[in-house]
Amino acid sequence: ITRVAFFAYDVLPGMRADRSLPFAVRGKVAPHYGRYADWLRRFSSEVWLSTPALAARYPQARATVLGPVPEADYAAPRPDAPPRVAYHSTDVHAAERLFVIEVARLLADRAPEVVVEMTGDAATRRACAGLPNVQILPQAPWPAYRDGPGRRPAAVSLAPLTASAVNAARAPVKGLDAARMGAAGLYADIAPYRGFVGDGVDGLLLQMRPDAWADA
Repeated sequence: ITRVAFFAYDVLPGMRADRSLPFAVRGKVAPHYGRYADWLRRFSSEVWLSTPALAARYPQARATVLGPVPEADYAAPRPDAPPRVAYHSTDVHAAERLFVIEVARLLADRAPEVVVEMTGDAATRRACAGLPNVQILPQAPWPAYRDGPGRRPAAVSLAPLTASAVNAARAPVKGLDAARMGAAGLYADIAPYRGFVGDGVDGLLLQMRPDAWADA
């Protein structure tokens, strides 16, 4: 083997120290990263990172930045898409899940025909108690998600994001998720979506207020 590239799209060392993330997530990242960190230092001949912000965080890596690579088979937007609002996330996004639940609470009164579909765990189910317009899906491995919920048509895809050091270095992957579902995208008006999404052209950039998202 003449080349070994390490590709990262999250601030893995930073996630261990970011107290805005759930404790269980930080506890999971730490041993996984620690298990391979020494191997990566010894054997990686180059580093690839997903965003300029991530590369700026680790200048000593002299990394190559790889931007998002769109797929070839995105769904065409459907004017007759079912009234489904999708927010699919991993356990890293506990704060954003709570935000979406508040949006769903407002929609239950304003648009009861709308179904808010989100991934979540037992804590998410407890937080959604009494909201008949919310469907909770279990988190799935990437291939199962991509070929299942991630490809079903939706009217709207949500991409909320709270401000944090880890989130500031993220890639705008929710834009690709929205395109895969043929959905209109609502995005937090912060990096990485500010500057990637054309507000009013290929999505809407919104302040992190539940009423603004319910209105949109």
